[in-house]
Amino acid sequence: MKIFLCLLMSMFFCTCLQSGVVFAEIVTGQAYIENGNIGKANADARKNAMRAYVEEKLGVQVKSTTEVVNNMLIRDSIVARSNGYLLVKKVVSEKILGEIYQVTLDLEASNDLINSIAKEVTAQLQAIDEDSSRNGVHVAIVDEDTKNTALWNSYFTGMLKEAGFRAEINDDVVLYLAQNINNSNDLKMNTEIRRLGRIGDRGSANAIIRGRVGLARKAEKITAHSYKAVAQVNCELIGYDNNTVDVAAGYYYYVAESAEQAEQMAKEVALRTAAEQLSGQALKTHQLEYRGGVHNIKVTLCFRGLNNKASQRALIVDALNGLNCRIIRSGFLPDNTLQLFVHADAYNNVEELKEAVLQQLRSSFPEMIDVIDPSQVGSTKLNFALWGA
Repeated sequence: MKIFLCLLMSMFFCTCLQSGVVFAEIVTGQAYIENGNIGKANADARKNAMRAYVEEKLGVQVKSTTEVVNNMLIRDSIVARSNGYLLVKKVVSEKILGEIYQVTLDLEASNDLINSIAKEVTAQLQAIDEDSSRNGVHVAIVDEDTKNTALWNSYFTGMLKEAGFRAEINDDVVLYLAQNINNSNDLKMNTEIRRLGRIGDRGSANAIIRGRVGLARKAEKITAHSYKAVAQVNCELIGYDNNTVDVAAGYYYYVAESAEQAEQMAKEVALRTAAEQLSGQALKTHQLEYRGGVHNIKVTLCFRGLNNKASQRALIVDALNGLNCRIIRSGFLPDNTLQLFVHADAYNNVEELKEAVLQQLRSSFPEMIDVIDPSQVGSTKLNFALWGA
């Protein structure tokens, strides 16, 4: 009888290996009950249990930031589609411990399915990198804990790629943000970020997401095996060729068995949420990808040196209408500079528009030049001077 049972167990073990089934495991997840919302805490605790389970299954020895980030993205994809990849065999227990919701699950997954989605995510990221037809976005994220900066930039970039964008890290902006991490003048910073984005090799990018992440509250012990941390994130999607800025900001809690894990995961959840919000907003506002020929370039054009305001304004307006620029408003400044705010949806970027304006108007103003106003560097203004004035 014992021999028969041993043979039976051996056959079952071999069958499991061949089918790729991972033996079920008991995993506990925890979440903070924010504003008394039990339902959200329950869902968060389940996700945290699944996240821990998948991380254990993916647990290869990683040697680089790229490998770490790929595992994070694979884990996120599996948890997001948990119905197809993870089986909750049983809810072992659910309980409330003060301000913590704790759930223990009996989980099972297929090695084959996990390996399949790992290959799928890797192939998707590679395909987007090779797709030259997509417009893109730059990324610049800083953390008060500088050792995390490289990780967060790579992670955020990967999430944008999964959302369908070409994305790359702008190292110049990362350095600028790191040097000005305590600067609260967002208007001045955004102007400088636009300037830095334009002077470098933009590639396909016509926008940048810049962000800061840090701890709003360091981890504190709240039960015998629970630490709670609160992260704060502030990310902005800044168009290089328009004045639009979209914001994703907020506070995010995480509960874990160690203080270090609670702090790290709180930041990760904060950045993941910001990436989801901003990528969705980008698709809606066409800031990153122009869909159906819709462009979103709005820019101010300034013409200096006019000596006959009425007739010269008429020439400039006719020229802009001929360039398919819709004039939203216009007027003269005290120094007789003609200023026009236009919607130029026929152009890919402001540089292309500038060249078109110069070419169109030089028949009427042969000596017209474009000029750089140091006070407006990085802003969405094009400055021109007539007869070299």
